[in-house]
Amino acid sequence: MGSHFNMHIYLIGFMAVGKTTFGKRLARALSMPFLDTDKLIEQGTNNSIEQLFTEKGEVVFREIEAEVLRNVPNEKPHVIATGGGLPCYHNNMSFMKKEGLTVYLKAEPTFIYSRLVRAKRPRPLVKGLKGDELLQFITHKLTERASFYAQSEVVIELPEKSDESLVNTVVSAYKR
Repeated sequence: MGSHFNMHIYLIGFMAVGKTTFGKRLARALSMPFLDTDKLIEQGTNNSIEQLFTEKGEVVFREIEAEVLRNVPNEKPHVIATGGGLPCYHNNMSFMKKEGLTVYLKAEPTFIYSRLVRAKRPRPLVKGLKGDELLQFITHKLTERASFYAQSEVVIELPEKSDESLVNTVVSAYKR
């Protein structure tokens, strides 16, 4: 596809891998605005992600998510952190690949598990899961989503040596 310059950068990966935190750093490094699809959904619906899952169900949530993704302003490039399941529904992955650079923050189930156990924010899909149950859920979901995540143009294995090297890897891929 040639240079990605002037295109969005989409960060994809499982919940709790740090897409938002990393996305903000990357956006600063590139002087680009940062967006988080979950935040956009919450603002657009006046509901938390958890409420939407509980009250409307996952199917409706995935439809809203796809719509939000396609309505990101296009006049200038953004760094966009996506929800963990977003690439797997409504042809979102091919849409993102057409619109920009896709970056997969790849992590092992044990890494994700340790992050979820410490997480402050509740995650609707793992509500009530603990210990082995949680680890099995993560492993199962990662396997389910692997074929979508693997289509990303840049794959970064977590944990990375440093946030700086993470940022540099993506910046150089973007400028290529």
